This record gives sequence, structure tokens and C-alpha cells, in this order.
Amino acid sequence: MSDDRLHKALEFANYRQTFFNQKQILKNKSQALLSYSIQGGTFKVTQELIAFVGTFVQQGYEEIVLLDVNENPIKIDNLKSFLTENLIGFWLNTDC
Repeated sequence: MSDDRLHKALEFANYRQTFFNQKQILKNKSQALLSYSIQGGTFKVTQELIAFVGTFVQQGYEEIVLLDVNENPIKIDNLKSFLTENLIGFWLNTDC
């Protein structure tokens, strides 16, 4: 009886470890797919970044300095193009 319980406990532990590993693989894949590089910087394309940049576009800004994922300042010269062609287009064309 105790061997059966031990066997079931080990099976469950293996199942949970496999599930965790698969979840991590998918998480890493989606993060890699949503990384966008431009002008020497890499940005994580998120809804927050799109909304942030969109706010500045609506306010009439044409250029801005953004911090990339490594916290390096990157000057974006054509903010509207960066938003519409790059960020939004990239977001929509990514299979996540």
C-alpha cells in the first residue's frame, strides 16, 4: 500500500515538473517573439508601450527618447511611424 502511494506521489511530482517546464518554454518563446529591435535598442512590445507612445503621438510629439529593455536611452526620430508601422504592426503580426 505504501509503495502505491509513493508511486502516485512520484508520478504527480513528475507531472508538475513537466507542466512547469512546458509553461516556462512557452513564456520564454512569447517574450522572445515580442522583442523588437530598432536603432540599436531592444524594446519589449507591450500594450503599455503602445499606449505610452500613442499618448505622445496624440499630443503632437514627433520624436522621443525611450529606455529600452537594458535601460539605454534610444532616440526615436519618427514617433508616429514607430507606433503605427513598427509597434502596432509587430504586435498584430506576432503569433502569441
